[in-house]
Amino acid sequence: MEWLFGIKYKVWIINTNSKSELYLWENFKTIYPNINSLLEISEKSAYIRTFQSYEYENKWLGFGRMKWNEENNIKWTKKYRNEIDLNRKLQFYSTEIWKPDWNFCCENGKSPNLYFNLYNYENLSYLKEGIIIAIPKKLVKSNLEIIEKNLVEIKKKIKNSTISEKERTWKPSGEFLNNIEDMNPQEMKKIISEKGSA
Repeated sequence: MEWLFGIKYKVWIINTNSKSELYLWENFKTIYPNINSLLEISEKSAYIRTFQSYEYENKWLGFGRMKWNEENNIKWTKKYRNEIDLNRKLQFYSTEIWKPDWNFCCENGKSPNLYFNLYNYENLSYLKEGIIIAIPKKLVKSNLEIIEKNLVEIKKKIKNSTISEKERTWKPSGEFLNNIEDMNPQEMKKIISEKGSA
């Protein structure tokens, strides 16, 4: 009945208004072990989707299919940054981690076992950088200690960050339903403002 009622998730937003450049490997590698630890609470393989482009170019840059591992995390954080092109600015929007992968979830009408979104809103004053972490409540209940430990560590590693949480339903569908992966900056700001930021 997942398709009808959806699944309840705990959603955490770890946000900073400081320039942290979490999309660079030298910074992302500090929280990589924590994300990896959280991914291990569920079976299936995790996959990465990243959204990057050059300024004024209306297309996403290609990275190929990326299974979760250190090599592919180095790939999405570095691939186009090694190219010297003074006329084009590389822009990072977000990187998602799905377990199981996004294609499987969409094709089979399933919500993910775990979902992460590393976001970057460089032009907003109230929401700069951070990570959304969404885990089904039943998984949270059985893995609470390891989840809380890693959340605390991620927050410590992201300078000047706060952590907020909310319960949210994820209802798989081919239509736009404003699921967790669709949250916009206004909704994120509301969660950060009203719910248990610390």
